[in-house]
Amino acid sequence: VADGIMTKAVHLHPNGELVLLPWPLAGGRDQEREILLNPSYFSPGHYRIFEVETGNRRWGKLAQDTYRQLERLCEATLGEGGVVASPDWVLLQTDGGLCTGPVGGYVSGWDAFRLWWRLRLDIDLGGGNRRAEDYITRRLVPFLEKSMQESGGDVASESDKSGMPRVKYSNAGMAAVYRWAARDLAPSMSRTMERQAVRRLQRDGEYMFFQDRDAYSTNSWAWFAMLEGDFLFPFGKFYNLGGRRSDQPEE
Repeated sequence: VADGIMTKAVHLHPNGELVLLPWPLAGGRDQEREILLNPSYFSPGHYRIFEVETGNRRWGKLAQDTYRQLERLCEATLGEGGVVASPDWVLLQTDGGLCTGPVGGYVSGWDAFRLWWRLRLDIDLGGGNRRAEDYITRRLVPFLEKSMQESGGDVASESDKSGMPRVKYSNAGMAAVYRWAARDLAPSMSRTMERQAVRRLQRDGEYMFFQDRDAYSTNSWAWFAMLEGDFLFPFGKFYNLGGRRSDQPEE
């Protein structure tokens, strides 16, 4: 699988950088074309593991180049007050520049929040990454503060370039991911995000779910990001599925 990704979905840009694509390129003619990217697909923590497992050093280069692209993305998206809201989609230009808002205008929302999950993975899987820590503490936390300040409540599900809410609703899955990403880097913010997520946890007989029982994406991200560690569970003691040993009986 890793070899397939490297062969079909990793592009050598004319500026010499490797970049992960959201889909395979058509061929050589794409070398001189602007390319649409989804930053929330970038996962440098996994790239480092792939390098170890495959012996292919291009994975390590992709990890390094990804942070170069993220740095340029932050410069391109620096909004009012220094707030950075990562866009859902970005256009990589032939000179290596990044054009934000190429799909329906500038939106930071249902795709962008996943970037913070993947950067946190680079910290946890790799034993710590200072650049990832910097993005979370100096980019994510101010964005969350701005969104809550402007909304007068929870972090909005969609924001503009300066972190200003574009919608009036919020999402438990996003809040859970923010909670997980910031948990030991910005504990106070992490607890705030935890409360925002857990407030939407509901129980219906034998079922427990966030917001809507049929909201697959919301519940997948919310449960995934809340299983780590203890959290404010409103229905009694939560059984830690991630901590069960193989010699313990099923419950």
